[in-house]
Amino acid sequence: MQELHPEVEPTPGRMESEAWLQTYADDIQSRRRRRMMPRKLRLLGLGTLVDQKAAVLDLCCGHGETLDVLHEMGFRDLSGVDIHIPEQLSRDTRFTAYKDDACEPMSVPSESKDWILVLHALHHLETPERIQLLMDHAYRILKPGGLISFIDFPNSPQIRAAFWFFLHCKPLLVTPYLKWFGAIVNEEWPFLQYYLPRFPRVWKVLHDPRFTTEIEHHELFYFYLTRRKPR
Repeated sequence: MQELHPEVEPTPGRMESEAWLQTYADDIQSRRRRRMMPRKLRLLGLGTLVDQKAAVLDLCCGHGETLDVLHEMGFRDLSGVDIHIPEQLSRDTRFTAYKDDACEPMSVPSESKDWILVLHALHHLETPERIQLLMDHAYRILKPGGLISFIDFPNSPQIRAAFWFFLHCKPLLVTPYLKWFGAIVNEEWPFLQYYLPRFPRVWKVLHDPRFTTEIEHHELFYFYLTRRKPR
């Protein structure tokens, strides 16, 4: 397929643009993501591998939508980390959320969490090397027997075709959702253009031999992966 977009060099710790933050925060799309989240969490092991007593850490937690959904589902030991922490999230007393880089040593105590979530955020880390750092930190933070779960894009033909469409066929983006997602893809391309071609290396990093696989599920545009730290 034709090159999607000129490649730029990765920038460790690259921050999302203000335009991306504003686009992502769209209220209609936020409500849509919340409606879809319970199903996604069940695909990762909620209700089978994880129950409400779990201490959960949402890495790259964004605006706290997943934390909010988990709280509504009865979870109470909830925390989140992100490079961007909106003020309203930092003041929310239902969970602990603070600013930090998931690829840097975090002030989360060792062996303190039962479940770490990295949902639709892995590609923002850009490189296999940075994703390996995340795996190292997760191994330290998880309790023996704890789980780490991912949802993200694979480098599949349908993903490449979809992103080519969104980057090159902007006049055809006529519905509100297509316009919104097209804006998101355009803003995320500095991350995606480096992540996608290196996905085989990313996949190898995610299958770090220190962990065992509990769930591996593939859909049209996403993969779902849950791995366990040995007890």
